[in-house]
Amino acid sequence: MALSRHSMTITSNADGTFSETTPFINGYLVGLLFVLPGSGGFTNTATLTITGDATGHVYAAEGVIGNSSDDITPKRIGRSGDGFGSDAGAATADPIPVTEKLVLSGTLAGNENEATFVIIVDGDINT
Repeated sequence: MALSRHSMTITSNADGTFSETTPFINGYLVGLLFVLPGSGGFTNTATLTITGDATGHVYAAEGVIGNSSDDITPKRIGRSGDGFGSDAGAATADPIPVTEKLVLSGTLAGNENEATFVIIVDGDINT
């Protein structure tokens, strides 16, 4: 497969929350770039959660994404033992398979501030 990217600028609500949905993704999530504008960007307390639109699965959660541009690389959580059950192990460098739309949401981003998120997928993003 080939790498695809989708860029989306998100503006927070007056209460600092935000939520936007990507187009349908069929591939592996390999990276997410968080890009702030020169001014008026998310505050340094902003949080980010990436969930599946159809499944509700949490693909990534960042406690604080900060007030500077960053490369957020979600990691698959490994399993210990037989590979089944809820015994989460260490994060691995494996890309995360995705076959749904993703919801990027968060809190504490400030009043009507903005940031651009660039999603990088090994596969297709149906825009």
